[in-house]
Amino acid sequence: METPATYTAVPSALGEVTITPEQVELIKNTVAVGATNDELKLFFFECRRRGVHPLDRLIHFVKRSGRATFQCGIDFMRAQAEASGQYRGQEDVEYGPNKNGYPEWAKATVRRIDTNTGDVYTVSATAYWDEFYPGDQLGFMWKKMPRVMLGKVAESQALRKAFPINFNGLYTFEEMQQADLVASGTPKQQPVKQPQSKSQQADKGNGHSVNDPDAPITENQLKAIHVLLDKLKVADNLKHAYMADVLQFEAEPETLKTLTKVQGSTAIERLNLLIKDVA
Repeated sequence: METPATYTAVPSALGEVTITPEQVELIKNTVAVGATNDELKLFFFECRRRGVHPLDRLIHFVKRSGRATFQCGIDFMRAQAEASGQYRGQEDVEYGPNKNGYPEWAKATVRRIDTNTGDVYTVSATAYWDEFYPGDQLGFMWKKMPRVMLGKVAESQALRKAFPINFNGLYTFEEMQQADLVASGTPKQQPVKQPQSKSQQADKGNGHSVNDPDAPITENQLKAIHVLLDKLKVADNLKHAYMADVLQFEAEPETLKTLTKVQGSTAIERLNLLIKDVA
C-alpha cells in the first residue's frame, strides 16, 4: 500500500517525524481502520495541523456510511483552546429541568480574549438531550452520567464557536454518537427510569439483575467480538488497543472479560458497522 511516510508535527517539540512502514500498518489496524490511501493521507494531514502524532491517539479516524470523520475527546479541545493563548476559562455548565430523571438541556459558556482590544467576551452553546442522546443501546454512559455527557456536548460546541479555526471539522465522541445510531439503523429510544419488576431480579449465581448496566459480558458476546476482530484482521496483540478505540476508552482494557454486557453489545454493533464500511 502506498502511503505517506513523513509528516511534520506543527506546532510540536517533535519537529519532523518519520512514520515507518510498520507504524503505518499499526495505524491502519488500530487508529484508522478501514481508511483508504487518500483517507489515510487526510488523517495524517489532520494530525499534522493539530500538532499531534497519529499514534498519540488524541485524534481518531472514524468511518461512517463510507465517509471519513475525525473525532477527539473534550480534554484535547480544552488543551488546544488553552494553547491558543486566547482562552480565559469557562463558567459552570447550566442545566435545564429534568425530564424522566434527565436534563432537558445543558448550556456551556467559554471566555475568550480579543488580543487587539484586551476585552474578554463570552461564547455560549446549548445542547438538547433529545438531539444528542444516542438511544438505549449506545447510551450506557449517558444514562449513568447524564449531566456530564450532555455538558460535554455543550462545552465542545461552545469551544468550537469560540475557536472556529482551531476546531473546524473536529468533533467529540459525545457529539457523534447520534451519527452512530443513524448509521446502525437502530430505532432511537429515550430512557425512562422506572422500578424493576420481579422478572428483573438478580440472575442466578451472579448477583446482577437482568437489566443491570454493570452485568458482565457474556461468553457468547466475547466469542462474537473475537470473530469480528478476526474478520477485521486485527492481530491478537492489538485487540485490546483496537477495542479501546471502538468503545472510546481512554485506556486499554486489561482483558475483554472486564467489559460489561452493555459494552459488549455496543462493541458488536460498532464492529459490524466497521466491517460493512470496509467491505
